[in-house]
Amino acid sequence: MIDAHVHVVPPNLPGVGPLSLLLEGPLDVLAAALHRQMQAAHVTAVLAMGMNRMAQRRAIIQLRNQGAISTDVMHRVERDLDLEDSRLEI
Repeated sequence: MIDAHVHVVPPNLPGVGPLSLLLEGPLDVLAAALHRQMQAAHVTAVLAMGMNRMAQRRAIIQLRNQGAISTDVMHRVERDLDLEDSRLEI
């Protein structure tokens, strides 16, 4: 699993320089550009902040069913999601 932070919206943080102009255009253009970049990198799925947990779990199962990840990797990711859930349930 690779944990990366990718901005698909302007972060509006002090000291952050200008980002791609794609971020200021129509969402369909941004989505198409991200899709092309994912294809070029042979990325077939992503999990993103803001996705609900059930969608993340379905995506993980789908990746395993497609053979993109092993059952062991699926279980490790599920464990990470469980740990995150337990942290959020303060």
